[in-house]
Amino acid sequence: MRILCLTPFIPWPLNRGTHQRVYHLLKSLATCHELTLFALDPDQIGAEHQAVFEAFCTRVERIPVKLNPWRPLSRRLLSAQPETMHHWDLPAVRERLKQLLQERFDLIYCEDICMTQYLLSLNPQIPVITDRNRVDLEFMQEKAPYIYGFRQQMAFHENALKLAHFEQRVLNRFHHQIVCSREDQLFLADRFGCKAHIVGNGFDPDFFKPQPWQRQDNIPVLCFTGAMDYAPNSDAMAWFIESIYPLLQEQLGRFKLRIVGINPPESVKAYAQLDGVEVTGAVPDIRPAYAACDVYIAPLRIGGGTRLKILEALGMGKAVVSTVTGAQGLDLRHDRNVRFANSALAFATEVTSLVKQQDQRNRLALAGREHALTHFSWEQMGQELLNLVDRVSSQALV
Repeated sequence: MRILCLTPFIPWPLNRGTHQRVYHLLKSLATCHELTLFALDPDQIGAEHQAVFEAFCTRVERIPVKLNPWRPLSRRLLSAQPETMHHWDLPAVRERLKQLLQERFDLIYCEDICMTQYLLSLNPQIPVITDRNRVDLEFMQEKAPYIYGFRQQMAFHENALKLAHFEQRVLNRFHHQIVCSREDQLFLADRFGCKAHIVGNGFDPDFFKPQPWQRQDNIPVLCFTGAMDYAPNSDAMAWFIESIYPLLQEQLGRFKLRIVGINPPESVKAYAQLDGVEVTGAVPDIRPAYAACDVYIAPLRIGGGTRLKILEALGMGKAVVSTVTGAQGLDLRHDRNVRFANSALAFATEVTSLVKQQDQRNRLALAGREHALTHFSWEQMGQELLNLVDRVSSQALV
């Protein structure tokens, strides 16, 4: 089949979870189908990465764009469009897509609802699949308790109200939605009556595998990874530093915390002033960060989708302590292949227990890697997507 793939970014380099997901799933689609990739380039740095996708796509259209600036609340009250959709709504992109859809395609694969919105007015007469690396409204509902300040709360809830109506409109028109987890699937079913398909996140087991490492000076090391300009990640570190870090100082004494990920804001960079805390920013290879720790932590309070970082840590053979929210969609079990903790005291206690008991760390790490290998390779996720594409295209022919 000829598939038109729409993405709001060039998914390279693989330094974000969304980039990894889109890249690996596109490669899987390309094994059986002819892909035309239509990718926005808001950072206007995609030209150097375009060849990566030309290697397996029949055609690549990279569209340098300048996104609409975020409007203050006073300027958007009379608009029915959610601000998070307006930000990506560009007339030139819609016009180019209108021209492109005059060609023959059998199916459209959209990364994110911000790209599907263009198709509402263009009304293509072929199947459309939207891949949701997170469900926007669910994400906003989980983020709501951590929005502070009257103005910020007003703007947040105004956008969420409009987004709920917009989501319903999109789902009424385009029924084939992909989500990463059972939790996301249930949210769409309960909130909108949408029967979404699950294609989870994965990891590359040949790339993320155990590496030898030993503590230096017998000081335990904890690690957290992720794009630090992504709100759930920066919020996780804020909660950890404010509430869990002092407890660990009491329980463990000296320890190191390594925070690894691109674009740390000033608030995150400031944590490096604390005893034992290192903020690395971007690194050329994330694997040494995973390898050089006793326990990988995922103190995430805002969910949606699934966390590739946990799969990668498990693949590297690391014991993981996570909130339940942080491990959504991964079907992990407490004390079988992960330790769960939702309060600051419980989180500190679980970390301390694993740091002090190497046999328990090893047992948890071995079971965690086996779980990731069995259920979450990109090859498996890609096959799930291929199967879905075949079902959707067959239904369209009936």
